Amino acid sequence: EVDGQAAQKAKESLTKVKAHILGIILTKVKPQHRGYGEYYYHYYSDESEEI
Repeated sequence: EVDGQAAQKAKESLTKVKAHILGIILTKVKPQHRGYGEYYYHYYSDESEEI
């Protein structure tokens, strides 16, 4: 597990060497609200429509 301070230090280290951060991975996160990600998951995972 990584706390916020360690994550910030890692980001700063990557920035110093001009690395490009493509994204982050969040694990063990309990979503509080349903957001866009879930909407798109359901939209694109609809198996009822045949192509």
